[in-house]
Amino acid sequence: MKWFSVEISKVPITTTPNSDLPIVYCLYDIRTGDIFFKLELDGEKYSYQSLEDYESIGEELKELSLTMREDQPYSYDRYIKPLFRQIKLNQILK
Repeated sequence: MKWFSVEISKVPITTTPNSDLPIVYCLYDIRTGDIFFKLELDGEKYSYQSLEDYESIGEELKELSLTMREDQPYSYDRYIKPLFRQIKLNQILK
């Protein structure tokens, strides 16, 4: 079984004084430490990057990232696989 977790940090992108730091969420594989999804949240704006395999579920991973607690193990089979299944099911039903 695969496990993943989230690391949440505030990263200075600009050097503007008194600016809020954007929050960065990184979803990573616990076993290898490889980051497969990165969300940068700056106020109302956001952007994300993901490995090619996860591009189709980027918006869903964004929502998932915002609900997760840092440094907790999460089951890949419980959280990620259903997202892929739903995308595949939607493609079949179209």
